[in-house]
Amino acid sequence: MNKQCEDHGKKIVHGVASSSPRGKLAAALFALFAASASHAAALPEGVAKQLGESLPAAFTPIPASGSAKMFPVVSEKMQSYDRKYAISIEGSPFAVTAVGEGGKVVEMLVPAGLHSKEFTKRWFKVDDVFGKVKWNLEPYEPAVPCLAYFNGGKTGEELVAKIPKGTSCTSLGTVALGKSKFRLVQLRQTFSAAGEECPFMVVCVRENPPVTTQSEYDARAKQLMAEHAFREGRPWGTMFPSLLGNTGCFECAAMAADFSTYMFDGGLQTGERFDKADDIRSGDVIYKANHFFAVVYRKGAQLTTIEGNMNASVSKSTTRYAVKDGKLLSGGKDACFEYGYHNWTPAVGKRGK
Repeated sequence: MNKQCEDHGKKIVHGVASSSPRGKLAAALFALFAASASHAAALPEGVAKQLGESLPAAFTPIPASGSAKMFPVVSEKMQSYDRKYAISIEGSPFAVTAVGEGGKVVEMLVPAGLHSKEFTKRWFKVDDVFGKVKWNLEPYEPAVPCLAYFNGGKTGEELVAKIPKGTSCTSLGTVALGKSKFRLVQLRQTFSAAGEECPFMVVCVRENPPVTTQSEYDARAKQLMAEHAFREGRPWGTMFPSLLGNTGCFECAAMAADFSTYMFDGGLQTGERFDKADDIRSGDVIYKANHFFAVVYRKGAQLTTIEGNMNASVSKSTTRYAVKDGKLLSGGKDACFEYGYHNWTPAVGKRGK
């Protein structure tokens, strides 16, 4: 019973007479809630305005609590939690659809229920959506290419896109994902979230300039091989597209192109072409028998590789391919090498022509 009424001249608050000890306690708790709600975290006015004018935007929440679940509030005006409805933030991103008056709550399009394929709009507290952002609203045009991430929860940050250098963005501030700090950026780029095509994204970005030295290459290669988006066994089959914006690249070509983009800001065929298997080296993109793959390292005859659409998934290997007697081998048999592309020259740390 949530109504107020009169009973023998005593006011009832949330169903408890205020003159009783329980009534006084309830009134005190209600006053405490009202006071805490009035001091709830809010988006800075400029940030709230910027977000509100550029929606819907794809985004995955970064709760200040670090929890994998979050609760909506009853409404924009009544900001008490609806504990009957928990949202898991691990999985696909949501769509931010509105910013509440005063910037204390944000509306998002989220699943209508557990494992539901339907979506509904719910209001959430800002702390539960954006977490501990150090807000600093300013224009941002990256001087080098950047990688864009959503919060991946327990799996860490989830790579979703490349932002080319010079892209006109709005930087909202900085935020931590795991042990790393990222710039929180809003940009105009279409992304499907919660069943809706969003014309904007709010993402965590990290600068990713092309590697130029062997030490940079080694560090970047280790980073690439640890990306959850490129994990061993990740579904990457028929018509699976490039994650990093390589238009027209699908399946194995998409993975090879994304490798080149991630490491060198290149593409599927942007390096120096070569036609002899003996010339294969670290950083190359290889085409053989109607299939592309990337060479992370060549050490002697053995190749460390990553490829998409190998049994419809991502596959990494240190033993599948080797170079011997002028031939590319797979399982000891001729793999029918056709050509490849050098993306850089390790000896001097420069891109191939």
